[in-house]
Order: sequence, then C-alpha cells, then structure tokens
Amino acid sequence: MLKQSDVKQNTRFIVHSFNKLQMLSIRSSVSLQKNKQTNTIMEETHIKAEIERLKATLTGNLFEDGETQQQIYELKKQLNPQIVEQPELDDDECLSCGS
Repeated sequence: MLKQSDVKQNTRFIVHSFNKLQMLSIRSSVSLQKNKQTNTIMEETHIKAEIERLKATLTGNLFEDGETQQQIYELKKQLNPQIVEQPELDDDECLSCGS
C-alpha cells in the first residue's frame, strides 16, 4: 500500500512534469511564430527588391511597359491584397487614370 507521502511526491512530480511540458509547448509555439515572422519579413524584402528592380527597367512607353507593370502589380498584390478592391491604397500612381 502506498504511503500518503509517496502519493504527494508522485503528484508533485506529475504536476512538475506537466508544467514543464506546457512551458516547452509555449516556447516551441513562440519560436515557430518568430520564424514565421522572420520568413515573412525576408519574403517582403525580396518582393520589394524585385519591384524596385522591375521599376528600374520601365521605359516610359505604356505599350512596352505593360507586361512589366503587370508583374509589378502582381507583386504588390502579394504585399497588400487590399489594393485589388481599393486601388487608392497603392502608393504608386494609378495606371488607369494617371493620377
């Protein structure tokens, strides 16, 4: 038969182990979130750099630049999907109206 002190000691061990597992789970979750944020920032930086690279190739001729402008727009949609429904949120001039 188990002594009451043994039961208390086992209960403390179980509670301590459970708390450790919870802390490991929380740390793992926080680590995953930080990695995801870092990847997002790196991806955003890469997209912005690609937009700038494409802008540097623009000639000023609307017909020649059409495909490049479309590539820029597709990249911008990745950064800010709301510009599809609200083009005024785009920081560049509007291609449709020229404003």
